[in-house]
Amino acid sequence: MVDYLLIHSSQDGYFDPDYISFHQFDMPAVRVLIDKSFYIVFPYLKYLPVEQILDELTNETALLISSSIIFSGQRWDIPEERKAVDSISEKISLSIASDGKITVKDIKSFHGTSAYVNRSQFADMKPEEKEKALMKKFTSPDLKLSDFKYELKNIAELERDFIVELSYSLDNQVTITPDDILFQTGGLLSPVNLYSQKIDTTERVNPIDIRHPEIFVKDVSISYPPEWKLQTAMNDTTVSNKFGSSVEKKSATTGVINISQVTKLEKSKGAKNEASLLYDIIRGDQRRNLPVIVFSAGK
Repeated sequence: MVDYLLIHSSQDGYFDPDYISFHQFDMPAVRVLIDKSFYIVFPYLKYLPVEQILDELTNETALLISSSIIFSGQRWDIPEERKAVDSISEKISLSIASDGKITVKDIKSFHGTSAYVNRSQFADMKPEEKEKALMKKFTSPDLKLSDFKYELKNIAELERDFIVELSYSLDNQVTITPDDILFQTGGLLSPVNLYSQKIDTTERVNPIDIRHPEIFVKDVSISYPPEWKLQTAMNDTTVSNKFGSSVEKKSATTGVINISQVTKLEKSKGAKNEASLLYDIIRGDQRRNLPVIVFSAGK
């Protein structure tokens, strides 16, 4: 059984059931019944897997256009359940040389909506534009990068995670004095990196609407010369509120610091003036982000 749908998107604002017009239904799709389950297919969205529904369409209203006179013209709610949880996992390896130069390797894996969004953004982009766009989205503007390289994996394999691999060097993040070494982390340790997005709780206009659970996993390994002595305390932290939680565990041995972060956003709603609570989860504070890590020279 196949039907045609016109769907209202939450990006178009509130759906008014008392004022039905085609202007409220501008997202076409096909509804297919397979083994007693409905699948919503968007043939024109190149990188969207068949089993996935866009966040802005779930739990929204659709106008059903069917070959059956009985069902055609009826309204139908897009199912809220999803086949996969949205998640982003990241592994960062930082290697600090004795002269302070840092080599960075960053592997990001995107699953669910984040995979679709990033595939759509980067897959068909011109090569000369792609490098600039990747740097803007996935690295801090405060960092001065060199030797930037990238690789995109699983672009066409929609059933697999979309993977972005970055490597680059940093020359200005470490200050070496006769007694101490200061490593300015430049946001590399933030639980969720939103470099390309402006974060200002006072200017937020819309209320908070987290439509589905999201998971962010980040593992950071920092290697440094073994003669350096770590002075900054590596304390575990946990933050939680109505929007989710963030748990961070740190450990250190001679020459190596390991940081593991698991951040979860729960399905929730909130007023715009509660944005600071959300940013506490996804951006962290100085206890978690460690803006500066201090070593002694170990002489």
